[in-house]
Amino acid sequence: MDMSFQYTIIIPVTHNLVDLKDCLDSLARLDYPQDLFQVALIDCHTVRELPEFFERQLGGYRFRITTITLSESAVKHEAWLHESRVNEARNIAIQRVPSRYFIFTEDDCLFEPDWLRKFDAEITDGTGALGGPDLLPEGMGWLPRALDIILQSFLGTAGSKRGGGLKKEWYYPRKENTVIPASVLKRIGEFPEGLVSGAEIEMARRIREADLSIKYLPHNPVWHRRNTTFRNFVRRNIYHSTEKVRLLRGQGAFLRSPHFLLFAAANAGLLLFAAAMVVSGLRPLLLAAIGCYILLVLLVSIYSLAKTRSVSVGLGMMLLLPSHHLSIALGVLRGALFKKCL
Repeated sequence: MDMSFQYTIIIPVTHNLVDLKDCLDSLARLDYPQDLFQVALIDCHTVRELPEFFERQLGGYRFRITTITLSESAVKHEAWLHESRVNEARNIAIQRVPSRYFIFTEDDCLFEPDWLRKFDAEITDGTGALGGPDLLPEGMGWLPRALDIILQSFLGTAGSKRGGGLKKEWYYPRKENTVIPASVLKRIGEFPEGLVSGAEIEMARRIREADLSIKYLPHNPVWHRRNTTFRNFVRRNIYHSTEKVRLLRGQGAFLRSPHFLLFAAANAGLLLFAAAMVVSGLRPLLLAAIGCYILLVLLVSIYSLAKTRSVSVGLGMMLLLPSHHLSIALGVLRGALFKKCL
């Protein structure tokens, strides 16, 4: 292992060249010795112009950059699932570009100058992984801003995205902002390539079973652009929820996860609706439940409008929040009721 490098920052390239250039420029502004970290860029075959960019436009950076190109895959994925080969990219980079610690992030992220120094200050002998928030930068459209509010809230992720949910064991570091020591990866094994969004859950399980700590660093964010469309947002929610639930079922951890709360809530709603169609006395209860949810959506919409000072975000939340809950509920039901692998 090349111990001269403290960090290898692994970036699977899956978005576009504009985001990638901004990402690299942000890394160049890190307040950290540039001979102590290196960057691994992996071509996942989703950005058409990337080989030419690798060849012609990486020479101006003072830190070391290693480029890796994945082999062509016979498995075809939907274009909206652009991160389908991210875990394969991570594993290859870990093998080829060694260091003491590996950082996993995305090519549409930007970084604070003291990002690496804050990780340095928190790493101990018992560290299994460190994670931090991914926040939305200024100047984004209404959909990314509304989506950011949902994902950072208890209503969106039960607090698990920020390490402050109902249970600490629900938290797992996300792919935008994670550090794992090389010694830990050697001990627990590589990222599961058969999973997309569930890989971080699986790695967190292995780390905890090895009696190592997972720590959330709320003051060490990355700035994540999180561009998407409404259609892709819904499709990805369904896919990711299905995959996570099937993984948790296999681990016997489904009943102890926030996804089970959604499963229980979705089933309770369906049962109440079906019963109310038969028993007229239950219809007031059904209407009351629907009314409470509508009131909740209205309150979140008002909060979003006040926070962002954007009418588009406030009104858009009235569509986005129910769509978020419904798509996750569909994915959870699909993962809980059917065993077929993805």
